[in-house]
Amino acid sequence: MEAKNRLEKNGKNRFKQAKKKNFFVKFISQFKNFLIAILLVSALVSVVVAIIDNDYTEYINAGIILFVIILNACIGVFQESKADKSMQKLKNITEPETTVLRNGKRVRIKTEEIVVGDIVMLEAGDSVPADLRIIESNSLKIVESALTGESIAVEKDSKIIKGEVALGDQCNMAFMGTTVVYGRGQGVVVRTGMQTEIGKIADLLHQTKAEKTPLTKKVDKTSTYIGVAVFAVALFILVYGVLVGDDLSTSLILAVAIAVCAVPEGLPACITIVMSMGVNEMSKKKAIVKNLSSVETLGSTQVICSDKTGTLTLNKMVVKDLFTFDSKFEESFSQGNEKENIRTLLIERKNILELMKCMILCNDSQVKIEGEKTYTFGDPTEVALTEYGLKQGVIKEEYEKVFERINEIPFDSNRKLMTTINSVGDKSYSYTKGAVDNLLAKCSKVFIDGKVLKITEELKRKILEKNAEFGGRALRVLGFAFKPFNKDKCGVVDCEEDMVFLGLVGMIDPPREEVYDAIKTCKSAGIRAIMITGDHKATAYAIAKDLEIATDEKEVITGKELDELSEEDFNRLVNFYSVYARVNPEHKVRIVEALKSQGNIVAMTGDGVNDAPSIKRADIGVGMGVTGTDVTKDAADIILTDDNFATIVGAVKEGRRIYDNILKVIQFLMGTSLAELFILTVITTFLRESFFTPILILWFNLISDSLVALALGVEPAEKDIMSRKPTKGSGSLFKGRVGLNLLYASVCVSCFVFSVFCVGKFALGLDPAQVTTMCYITLVIGELLHAFNLKSDKYSIFNKRLFKNKWLNISFIISVFLSIIILLIPIPSFQVWFGIANISPIAWIISIAFAGLIVPFMEIQKLILRKIDRKKKIT
Repeated sequence: MEAKNRLEKNGKNRFKQAKKKNFFVKFISQFKNFLIAILLVSALVSVVVAIIDNDYTEYINAGIILFVIILNACIGVFQESKADKSMQKLKNITEPETTVLRNGKRVRIKTEEIVVGDIVMLEAGDSVPADLRIIESNSLKIVESALTGESIAVEKDSKIIKGEVALGDQCNMAFMGTTVVYGRGQGVVVRTGMQTEIGKIADLLHQTKAEKTPLTKKVDKTSTYIGVAVFAVALFILVYGVLVGDDLSTSLILAVAIAVCAVPEGLPACITIVMSMGVNEMSKKKAIVKNLSSVETLGSTQVICSDKTGTLTLNKMVVKDLFTFDSKFEESFSQGNEKENIRTLLIERKNILELMKCMILCNDSQVKIEGEKTYTFGDPTEVALTEYGLKQGVIKEEYEKVFERINEIPFDSNRKLMTTINSVGDKSYSYTKGAVDNLLAKCSKVFIDGKVLKITEELKRKILEKNAEFGGRALRVLGFAFKPFNKDKCGVVDCEEDMVFLGLVGMIDPPREEVYDAIKTCKSAGIRAIMITGDHKATAYAIAKDLEIATDEKEVITGKELDELSEEDFNRLVNFYSVYARVNPEHKVRIVEALKSQGNIVAMTGDGVNDAPSIKRADIGVGMGVTGTDVTKDAADIILTDDNFATIVGAVKEGRRIYDNILKVIQFLMGTSLAELFILTVITTFLRESFFTPILILWFNLISDSLVALALGVEPAEKDIMSRKPTKGSGSLFKGRVGLNLLYASVCVSCFVFSVFCVGKFALGLDPAQVTTMCYITLVIGELLHAFNLKSDKYSIFNKRLFKNKWLNISFIISVFLSIIILLIPIPSFQVWFGIANISPIAWIISIAFAGLIVPFMEIQKLILRKIDRKKKIT
């Protein structure tokens, strides 16, 4: 009854669930784009004009625009729903249970029904269900990497701790979401659900505001510029038309035509589709993108803040080095040939054999073999010893059958030793492992080249020097010793006295092999990698130095040192530090904030709950799909389904390719709109000539232009894509060479069309509809040919890349056909509707010839830009 009351009072032992968007909310959210707003206004004006003039063609114009808007929204909703389904597959939807002590009896209850005051029973393999105060422990060890970032198991006991200490040092507490790996114990529940340490982090996550991606910011800014420009030009046309004597209806139609040609109707849909295709490509490379607009952000990332444990490292202990007094073994190991020679040494040299026996017999880990696969369970340190033995052919199960364990002295924090007593035949042996200083103090002998000799001060000094060397490399060091005695004297009283020292084993949570190349690639791409971890300073620096993330210990700062820095000082120094050790979740958010204050686009990767707030605050959050917690996955923008840091590099490359292609799409579609705006404004407004009708513009912009734009969206990455600096997140999309190329190409096409207009009107004496047709052909062919120029902003159109994109080749042919087909339909009313007419073969040739000039003109520009780039490199 009391448990029921407390459950009703404090709520269930679970986190608050974020509200899921329904279909309607997802659909409406797709319209939060200024370009979409412009298109909606254009459609509305078209409907108004249609009502005023009773012109059904304006209804068609409005219908096409609305169709594009709805298509764009549907694609966005589809992608979000697809990502949600992928995320749901990653979650463990089972309901866990926990063993508690109620009314003096052990009972299994649902974890969410645990209440404050419950006594929870903990055993190896259990996940801690709530925050517990330890009241009883028996060699209890818990891995807290999901909360603190440390991969080494923490010993737990019931001792009282005075004063405030960091989470990682609260040895009398077990925290929700951590894992018991050794021993057993009991704890009383002191906090549940959102009140737990992990719950506080989850609550901090809900309070953290998600940031817009750099592309979203740029598109928003660009959309604003387009909107202001379109409104200004349309208003000018409207006012000018009324002032020169046109009726309001005619001026309004002309203003609408200007707005329709100035706004790239297909741009929002094309950007969405290009990003959607990029998302599909990234999913094939084991990266799930939750939001379309996040797909390009990695491509412009300047800093990757990476959690160490499980992201840069394997999140498991591995034997890195051995030491024993065996001259042959030492020689082989120093040459890096241990994988080739150690099995031979096991046979030839007794030293290494005895050390390996001690490693696997004084060990409580378990081995399970299923077919060809072998699984190990237990304390990470003992698992590392067992797995090392398995690699060398020393099978724990086989040795345990021969050397039967008949007694043991469990590890405790006072002795810092563990001993097992094993019997074989009429003899018994004690095998001991533990802290080197404690072990050495109890050794009177040493094993040298297969012989038991008296230990000397010189030998002790050498052992301690080796221990210090291992420690300096951030290895966790264990000492090993044994003691033989008669079977009838197998008591435990003196088995840890007068022992024979065998050797040392150094272990570490090592970097993933593929991370080395990934870090090098990041450097060549101008991306700075930063390690953020809960580990100690020495361990963090050793890993960072090995990975070449840091080259000097001065680049490492601890959470305590960070607290001593003011906001202003830290913002000033943040670009200097490459490694952050012994940090808590608040520090991680502060680091991301400081990096962003310096204008950096920041990506944050991680798998633990402690990474979630900073992942959400970063420009792009990258979570781990396998080992990552649900809280982290919910916060992340991108999920790596293989938990592989190297996958981030592939995502960066894909992000850059997508971003490059989006710029090509924007240049192509905006170039067309800008050229149409120049042409239409001058010819219809100032020359007072009848010219492109809105339906003709929409036909080309939406039916023909969009196909080529989408083909540009799948353009392969350029060779040097990972050898250049990241694109800056601030500023306009048209900043630098993009704006120059766009303006130059638009002016060129406009001049070609004006030239054709003059030839058709004055040289050939054609009527307005025929002149319009000639100009239309020049505009269409010129813009479609320009798509091949946009494959690269510096390489020639005639290099090997010319026909590499098969989709561009196909779409070019289809677009030319769709654009020209309306000129070949011999239906007078149809031609009147589009404002075109039949023209002579010579007019066709002239129109196509002028269109083809776009290629040599762009080649001249590229040649000049290449020379400028070469001069910059020389200087």
